Amino acid sequence: MRTRVALAALALSLIAACGGTTAKTQNGSASVKVSPSGPGTAGSVTVNKSYWFAGFKVTLGTATVIKAITPTPPAYVQAPEKVTIDARFENLSPDTFTPYNEDLVLESGSDSYVNHDSSLEKIPDVPGLQSGLGTIAFQVDDKFNLNRAVLLVGSANFDQATIPLGSSGKYVSLEPQKVAVTGTVVLPDAFTLAVSGGDLSYDDPRRHEERKPGDVNLVLHFSLTSSKDNICCFSSDNASLKLPDGTATVATSANSISIGPKGNTTPDNFAAFVFKGADGSYDFIVKGKYGADSADEQADLPFTITLGQSGATPSPSGSPGSAASPGPADSPQPTPSGH
Repeated sequence: MRTRVALAALALSLIAACGGTTAKTQNGSASVKVSPSGPGTAGSVTVNKSYWFAGFKVTLGTATVIKAITPTPPAYVQAPEKVTIDARFENLSPDTFTPYNEDLVLESGSDSYVNHDSSLEKIPDVPGLQSGLGTIAFQVDDKFNLNRAVLLVGSANFDQATIPLGSSGKYVSLEPQKVAVTGTVVLPDAFTLAVSGGDLSYDDPRRHEERKPGDVNLVLHFSLTSSKDNICCFSSDNASLKLPDGTATVATSANSISIGPKGNTTPDNFAAFVFKGADGSYDFIVKGKYGADSADEQADLPFTITLGQSGATPSPSGSPGSAASPGPADSPQPTPSGH
């Protein structure tokens, strides 16, 4: 009997030395650790964070560590540990597209992991304005710590999002923001352009393109109503944006509009601009040669942008048919630029 007790005590001592969950002896007089983990078992964490990248909103679900399996003969090379991250990919453009995954890096402490696991990774083709489910997967090593892990999105040549998987690291989502800009721009000999709002982002969702560090992409939305017959046309050449430093930039893209007969309204138009993001006063300028004397007509709509941690915070601006409300006292409203 004494031999059995001694052997049981020795076994419990060995288990305690290896660590694990708490268990009690049969008589309740001692506590030991019983390990729940080992080769082939997994640990996981619910991330529940999103990032915006190259025209996709990606929401991360559960991140799981798959431990390496100890090799047995005739296999003598130990398989790498792996990390899988469940993800929902929302396509923000109207065209079917496959999300980029080449520039995803998994970091843990001072270690970086760039090798994706093709056997577990599943990146879906996503129809325009729809969502698809997939899996992001990496090969890691035994130094990997899930609680210190951060997913780095995008190369250093462009704006980067960073998403902590555990409890450490800075969360940078690059979430786009609404810009509160409404009002009308009237060219009497051509049309009335009614602005309904703006979207500021750190990528170009329509083209699935990234932006350089510090650059922002602003898309202004508007309808256009013809003032006269036989007026043509509106394109990116007719739109520019005056920046807080007094310089101006032309639209990088806009949908070309055949204005049509008098009274005709063309809805759902846009003009897009790329510039270095800055707080302050902006001026949306529309111009063109539409009159009988072929002189430039020009009108403008001022508004303000305040950049937040992830984008622009909506600021008061004009209501339809009126000038924009004044911005902060230290950010005077611009006047029409004259160019």
